[in-house]
Amino acid sequence: MWKPISLNELEEHISLSELEFEDELLNFWKSIRIVPEKWQEKEYGIVGNGFWVVAIFGTEVVYYNDIEEGFNVSEYETYGQIKEYWCNQSELKWEITELFERIRSSNNLAIVNNSGQAPMQTNKLTIQILAYRELEDFNIDLAVDWAVEMLTLGYETPSVLILAGISKPTSFFEAEKYLLNSLNELGIVLPERHEAIIGYCKHFIEEIGKSVSVKTNLYKLYKIAQTIRDENSVFDFYLFYWAWSDLDYGQIYQHYVPEATKDNIEILLIKRAKEWLKDHQFSLDIKE
Repeated sequence: MWKPISLNELEEHISLSELEFEDELLNFWKSIRIVPEKWQEKEYGIVGNGFWVVAIFGTEVVYYNDIEEGFNVSEYETYGQIKEYWCNQSELKWEITELFERIRSSNNLAIVNNSGQAPMQTNKLTIQILAYRELEDFNIDLAVDWAVEMLTLGYETPSVLILAGISKPTSFFEAEKYLLNSLNELGIVLPERHEAIIGYCKHFIEEIGKSVSVKTNLYKLYKIAQTIRDENSVFDFYLFYWAWSDLDYGQIYQHYVPEATKDNIEILLIKRAKEWLKDHQFSLDIKE
């Protein structure tokens, strides 16, 4: 009869896997791992009272599926709840390597240097975390993930190293202290409110423009718009959210986006996202 894996058995399994990690991969693993804790999963996790999560990175977790005896990666929206059930029978090293390589191969953004020097290559997460002061529900754990990515890109400073090693969930005040120090050491200036909000939203709008998780990203923009009522740069997406909600509820007509129907609203939203991206091109400043 099947029995859930015990914490001791899991930790022994992890210890053996860690022997295979080297150099950058080992540093990356150390920066995202957590003390294993049970998270709930509504589809197959009930029998074993959830699955053991062993690492957290941004909005993703690495967990051990002891039904299939393998490690998997899932997104999460609520801390303690695994969003997606996967039945891969992967070794820990495989999943961590794939996550690490995904970061390294992600599209980099250039932050302009006012002194005329070559632009600093950073990641999309940089622009997102620079908006942390403007958003009420900003997840400060992203600052730790940002520090890890900066290390993989070769930007190593004392505060970046400390920030990358902070365990999650983080203390807001501890993470903020080292985040501000890191930005200062790297010469990155926090942008003005309008520019910071646009930068934060841009990632989600880019995903919509590429037809990636359209409804999920629209919901994130809706939540952002709720907290920044004095900023109308993403108000169109707020209207699209309510329009789609009404149409899903069964209404034939809604007044938020009058031309939208249940058949064409996704097409209209993707078109609007592409238009928004053309209208909002910007750069962030680097101190000389």
